[in-house]
Amino acid sequence: MSLKTQLVQTLERFDEVELRQIAEYMAFLRFRTRLQLIPSPETTSLLAKALVAQKAMPMKARDDATHIATATIHHINYLLTWNCKHLANAQMQEKLVTVSSTLGYHLPRICTPYELMGEPNDVQ
Repeated sequence: MSLKTQLVQTLERFDEVELRQIAEYMAFLRFRTRLQLIPSPETTSLLAKALVAQKAMPMKARDDATHIATATIHHINYLLTWNCKHLANAQMQEKLVTVSSTLGYHLPRICTPYELMGEPNDVQ
């Protein structure tokens, strides 16, 4: 069985990444050109507001709530992030799952790239 993988990125996070080294930045730009940008329909805004209103996300993390809502509305399987404060955080995810499922949505698996890929093998 083969799995079809499609890379997508929300418009809210398109300008977020700041890389300091030129080589890394150039590699990232080559990678970014393969990303499909996904829109944020009105239902995204409604879900994001509910996540904040029901205290699954703090008010200061409204952009993160929109990011999660966009991935949820588009039925994205995995939301990769380095944000362990509000996104890749097991305690926060419990609240997010509760709110989203109450509203009839299935939250994507929110994890860091390392969690998705697993630990690299030590090669000697």
